[in-house]
Amino acid sequence: MIFPTRPMVEYLKKRDPTKLKAPERLYVAVTRARFSVAFVVGDLADLGVKTMAGSGG
Repeated sequence: MIFPTRPMVEYLKKRDPTKLKAPERLYVAVTRARFSVAFVVGDLADLGVKTMAGSGG
């Protein structure tokens, strides 16, 4: 599980690598995972993720 910093959230929102202060740290965190990675965010809408009504999101 990755608890993203504000710059990481901005990167995930806009897909703009210039938002990251240390992109290599995110790369290492994601690529060292053995099975899966999850980003912990307060609201999926923060990342522009749309959910279906009634799906719990």
